[in-house]
Amino acid sequence: MSNEVADRIFDYDLTEKIPYSGTIKDAPNINFKKDSESITGFTITIKNHTRKEAEAIAENKSEKLKEILVVKSHICTEVIYRGDKTMPKPGEPTTVYGIFKIMRDIALGIIDLDLNDSTVHNLINPNNSFNSELLYHVSKGICHFNDKNYEESIKEIFKAIEDNQSIWKYNEYLILRDMLSHLPTNKRTAKEFDKLFANDKRFNFTYNEDPYQFRIDIKSEQNQLALKERASEFIAEMKKYLNLF
Repeated sequence: MSNEVADRIFDYDLTEKIPYSGTIKDAPNINFKKDSESITGFTITIKNHTRKEAEAIAENKSEKLKEILVVKSHICTEVIYRGDKTMPKPGEPTTVYGIFKIMRDIALGIIDLDLNDSTVHNLINPNNSFNSELLYHVSKGICHFNDKNYEESIKEIFKAIEDNQSIWKYNEYLILRDMLSHLPTNKRTAKEFDKLFANDKRFNFTYNEDPYQFRIDIKSEQNQLALKERASEFIAEMKKYLNLF
């Protein structure tokens, strides 16, 4: 029975509702569950695959759609698998499988979302490994941002762009990542940080080349605000890159 080819509907809830306005359009194989104000979950239909194949495909699509929702709404949410069922042919019974299995441990909202849009479609069905990886890291970075962990937000998003120097302000985010990742800060990073941010009055730090001295209190109120603004700019730029703003 488990290897039988059948059409199946996989049902998911969101741990956090996603407020929306404007137009929310389903795709032929993905349907949102929503009330008058919020997206609460979605169903994914997988056709012409064995149960094992369908589970793997649905899990991948559900994770990608969740990441899109996080990036679009700036709300950190997870998906909860509520069960799946076969789509019976006339005269055949409906088979319902397991429920309440959590897939992962662990001004907001969406204005317009069309699952038939080519950008969204390609992210759910990735044909670009860079964009797929960027979507994953940006969604995680937004969750760090919402937890007020701006250092981890910047470091997380940078993981996806490390080899793409065409990204706007790449060098600034590279040095920020290096400074946040390697404490105490080495001389090369400190020198580059001073070169890039000496005129940025948002950061509070001291630097001297000879004799070498570099001091910065990352947890100070001023520097936390500076990191928050930088992380917010980074997220906004990545959303534009993904065309998910």
